[in-house]
Amino acid sequence: ALRCQELLVKLNQINDYRKVAFIVHVSLFDSHYRANEMKVRNLQGAYAFKCDMVFSSRICENIEKGKYPNAYIFSPEKGIETKRPVTGLDFASLYLSLIMAYNLSPDKIILTHGEADIAEKNGNILHKIEFPFNNCIVQARSVRHDNKFEKKGLYPV
Repeated sequence: ALRCQELLVKLNQINDYRKVAFIVHVSLFDSHYRANEMKVRNLQGAYAFKCDMVFSSRICENIEKGKYPNAYIFSPEKGIETKRPVTGLDFASLYLSLIMAYNLSPDKIILTHGEADIAEKNGNILHKIEFPFNNCIVQARSVRHDNKFEKKGLYPV
């Protein structure tokens, strides 16, 4: 175990986790083993506190579970493919590109028509989101930022 720890120190991996833990206000264990969502929330909270802002970090208790239509998920076949080239789709960066392009931040999603009307009256441009889920159509709106710095982040109501 000591040699393993010395190797991690030599690779500077432990120090990186210490820096992350310090910056995002989490324990060393959390910076190594936990997902990034908690780290991002803590970083947002620290920044919001410095700017005298408040945001909700409450987790929704009644999360709806279901399936999206036309999605087929299959297990990959193990082995090496030699007959044709194999490509990987980088959905993580595609997802981030869509978030940046359409400003699809959870803080900017509007789920009710009343809030959407208020946001439109305040001069915000809304992007309509619509998709089937659990045999019904889910509708929402997102406030567009149009690459203007003052419109990025939390939207004013």
